[in-house]
Amino acid sequence: MRLLSIDGIAGLCRDGDRTELVDLSLTPDARPGDWLLVFLGAAREIMTEAEAIATARALDGLRALMRGGDLGDAFADLDNRTPTLPPTSRPRWTRAKRKADAMHPLLNRLVTELGWPHLTTHEQVDAFLSCPGAHCLLIPGDPARNLETADAAVVLPELRMVFQNVFDCALIGDAIEADLRERHGVLKTPGFLFFRNGQLQGAIAKIRDWDDYMARIPAILGLSTTGA
Repeated sequence: MRLLSIDGIAGLCRDGDRTELVDLSLTPDARPGDWLLVFLGAAREIMTEAEAIATARALDGLRALMRGGDLGDAFADLDNRTPTLPPTSRPRWTRAKRKADAMHPLLNRLVTELGWPHLTTHEQVDAFLSCPGAHCLLIPGDPARNLETADAAVVLPELRMVFQNVFDCALIGDAIEADLRERHGVLKTPGFLFFRNGQLQGAIAKIRDWDDYMARIPAILGLSTTGA
């Protein structure tokens, strides 16, 4: 099994010809280095800035080692290496504060790290959809009640990458989520709503098998299946 990407304790893994989102805590055959990266990546959310910098340096060394580098080279001169850190340093959070936080960390990552627009008004949605090209709106649902919300925040960026950024993405805010679901007849969440020229082309509700995405997204957007 090869880990393609990491987000908290969720990972997109490839096992032979099969690619799927898995809970890494239930995956005993992931490589030890993958496990450590997952643990440190999740732990960084509750660290001080100094601890986060030290962790980032260790992560950089581990990534170099896992790409086939020498052990000594991977960890040499860590104190002088510029670490790969998130755009903003994170404060030390308590469990209670995390529960009360306005946005799930994986949803927040879409906005703060990937630069997706966070659309909180219908005017913002209309402006986003009026731009040329294909667009996907992520209607996340309530992450406190729907476990698939966090999965969607991991899956959709991977889908965009697989389809070579042929569509751009935006996250829908709580205030307009219900209105958009009713307007477009996509009541189940999380939902991926695909648009072109301001018109809904199709939608995929709930988390699906990877092969389902590979078949349905090209059909919705009129893409050549040889490009994915």
